[in-house]
Amino acid sequence: MLPAAARCAAERCKKEGNALFVQQRIEEALVCYLQALAIDPDYGDAQWNVAVAALFLGDYATGFTYFEKRFAAGDKAHMAHLQGVVAMMAGKRCWHGEKLRGENLLVWTEQGFGDSLMFLRFLAKFERPRDGRLLVACEPELVRTMAALPWVDEVVSKASPLSPDRFDVHCSLLSLPHRFGTTLATLPNAVPYLAVPAAMKQQWRARLSACAGLKVGLAWAGGKELASDALRSLALLAFAPLTELAGIRLVSLQKGEPARQLAASGWPVIDWMDECADFLDTAALVDNLDLVISADTAVAHLAGALGKPVWLLNRFDSEWRWMLGREDSPWYPSMRIFRQPVPHDWGSVMARIARELESLAAA
Repeated sequence: MLPAAARCAAERCKKEGNALFVQQRIEEALVCYLQALAIDPDYGDAQWNVAVAALFLGDYATGFTYFEKRFAAGDKAHMAHLQGVVAMMAGKRCWHGEKLRGENLLVWTEQGFGDSLMFLRFLAKFERPRDGRLLVACEPELVRTMAALPWVDEVVSKASPLSPDRFDVHCSLLSLPHRFGTTLATLPNAVPYLAVPAAMKQQWRARLSACAGLKVGLAWAGGKELASDALRSLALLAFAPLTELAGIRLVSLQKGEPARQLAASGWPVIDWMDECADFLDTAALVDNLDLVISADTAVAHLAGALGKPVWLLNRFDSEWRWMLGREDSPWYPSMRIFRQPVPHDWGSVMARIARELESLAAA
């Protein structure tokens, strides 16, 4: 058992790292977290902090290794959820990257829709031919999107019971980067990696053909279940400068409660989202737009996965996948990042967006 003095020393290192982290001195914070682990190798919170700091810095070898600690550290509610999922696997073995010899692998989603859309690219690493079948268990809203992937043999909804007889081994989708030894240099980022049936795309192409100007999709808010949602989401009112631009046709990509802001605004924004039952429907619409401007939500990931130009509205403190000090993304070649210069300052971000969009429309 670790002596009390050592536990206190490890905690001091972690707290010092946290103080540096909020100042965005990530490299220094990482040093402190590693010092905490040198004292107490089993310190779960420090392990999780190493994961986040290393991923921010693009050290994916270290980051995704420690990212596996989310099963026993990090957000307590999500940790409990993960442990519950593993318990439901009826004692089936967790897959750790070994060769499958006729075994059926079940890959299951976790966290939000954006995470799933971002990480499903790793399913392509299971190249055909292969032994066994690749099954994916996901949220109902993602079933048709996953089923359109050529590398997946079967997709099941997490809303329905899954018999343990259907698979032999299992793995979380978010564990695949670690299983495949992913680094920043080997990150699979060829786009598009999502496919939309031609008939679905044609439906929206015909309807949008009557709309003159640059067709720009907007998504301004994510789900309230994320603790930091108030930092990443905007009010629709913040987009007011875009409504004054000539040569622009705005199209809503917003679902959920925040979509009600559109009716209250009275703005001439096309809104067909009631006709989009899932992400494949939305993907077909997005595929016919010229540009997507989105808060840090699933829509940004969807546009990036389709290879569409997407401008991400990123909060000041950012998020590990968008890193720091970058206006591009190693995950999505078609993405451009517009980051708050100071916390809560969406006004200057939107002013810059308006200038860039005006130039784009005039080109």
